Amino acid sequence: AWTVLAQCYKDQSEPQKALQLRIMAAHLRHDAEKWERLARQSSLDPTNVDALWNRASLAKEMNDLQTGRHSLLAILKRFPDDITVVTELRPILVELSDFALCTFLYQGAL
Repeated sequence: AWTVLAQCYKDQSEPQKALQLRIMAAHLRHDAEKWERLARQSSLDPTNVDALWNRASLAKEMNDLQTGRHSLLAILKRFPDDITVVTELRPILVELSDFALCTFLYQGAL
């Protein structure tokens, strides 16, 4: 169903929504290969915050902390000091023992 809906959005010239739905379909099927291909595709447009957020969420669920970190930091480049993004990034940075960056981001957001 997700793939069909993605195709509908693609046919209506809404490629970003189509990409988001294909990412969701890959996640629900636990299709790691397809998910990685879609993640690479979404990384081609660093201004697509929705795709970056989806990528970060899926990476976090798959325990791919580096990809989650990278995606959330890319969002912070577009929206510096966004406390929601910093809060989502905190557990990843703690797990990666990047306490200095975590402290720096929270200080900037306050």
